[in-house]
Amino acid sequence: MLTVTALAACGTTSGQPTSAETTRTDPPTTAEATSSSAAPAAPVQVPIPDDFTIAEGASGYLTRSGFAAGTIYGGCRPEVSFTNPAYRPSSWKPQVFDTKRGSFWSPPTSQPIPTGEQLIDQGCILAGAADTATLVVAASTKVPASGLSGEVRRVHLFAYPVGNSDPAAHVQFDVIPKNDSVQLYGTASGVITQPTYGDSVIRAVTDLKPLWPIAGNVRCTTSDAVFTDSGIRDAHSGTVLFVPTIHVLGGCSGTTESPTGQLMFFTSREPKVGNPTAAAFDVLAKREFNLGVFGIGSDDNITGIPIIDGKVKFGGRDDGVSIYDLRSQKPSFTISQQEVNSARIKGVAFFGDYLYIVNDSDKGTTYSVTTMSDRKQVATSWSSRPVLQVSGWTMIGDAASCGRSGQPECTRTMVRNVNGAFPGPWY
Repeated sequence: MLTVTALAACGTTSGQPTSAETTRTDPPTTAEATSSSAAPAAPVQVPIPDDFTIAEGASGYLTRSGFAAGTIYGGCRPEVSFTNPAYRPSSWKPQVFDTKRGSFWSPPTSQPIPTGEQLIDQGCILAGAADTATLVVAASTKVPASGLSGEVRRVHLFAYPVGNSDPAAHVQFDVIPKNDSVQLYGTASGVITQPTYGDSVIRAVTDLKPLWPIAGNVRCTTSDAVFTDSGIRDAHSGTVLFVPTIHVLGGCSGTTESPTGQLMFFTSREPKVGNPTAAAFDVLAKREFNLGVFGIGSDDNITGIPIIDGKVKFGGRDDGVSIYDLRSQKPSFTISQQEVNSARIKGVAFFGDYLYIVNDSDKGTTYSVTTMSDRKQVATSWSSRPVLQVSGWTMIGDAASCGRSGQPECTRTMVRNVNGAFPGPWY
């Protein structure tokens, strides 16, 4: 099984950097790569806390617990349980990067649960748009059976606008007693609660009032779309965006999104033959495309890939690497499998016009930077590199803090964009 994840490897090499390796604060042209330039004022940087977990319980970046409302968050499960709680008051610490204030924020650890109810579990999900980011904290409780009255299982929802210590809204609802858990999904318009048994409901992020009915099970969501058993619907209105006609829609295998794109990955099956095909739905363009052209099969793990400036990186078993532009709907850069083999490439990441390449050489692992526009190498190492886009900020990975290749621990700093763009350093 192939795993396509966000490459977060950051490398160091021995010796002093050459002039081509000098840290830059603006994207250099190839002609400028060997010349020095004066650096502008240092951009605003915010270290990511050591205890911040970008995708707790998930396989990579930008999953159901990782990216929403134009920012990153983590630290709690997107569900509450009645039988297998994960909540521990001493360790429960959701964290959201507040893009307006440039700091990490956490809601109160304890929620105002009414007297007579026993707290079982707490979870959370981030919902809303970039300017309405709201962390919805869910708490599962029970009222013990008494006399002729049976046990009551209940869920409380508290909507905390990011940066506020008091909830802006609170609702509670009872679930069928046989329910083991309630799943949480976030969209730009609201939060979805899906019990094991019973109806799913999407509630407005502002006041937690119901918006529109949901038929069938929710498989996954992005900010603007909801993937259900019956197809893909607009998260704001419930309007059907996509229903397969030639193929039978399989389960949603994951989502990925950034401020410049939203993708849902799923398996499509031919009704008669039954051959599974890996597919993706571009939410913003409202179109489906077959991932088989990138060498990606139905059993490949394609969750967690980042969308950067409207582009994504795909790589198959024996089909090289492609940087696919969601706007033009065409590959904007390709590395053939022959090139991958001859250069012994073991990892590729990109940002802007730059490719960050990891090679496996006879002297060990090497790291280099190449421009995609002219395929010219501009550096033979990097001390840090941009990793991820959020609203108004860019996440960078620092070589000194990197652990294993592809691990979120490599990312440690948020850099405020200047004039809407990443100010550097690029490597």
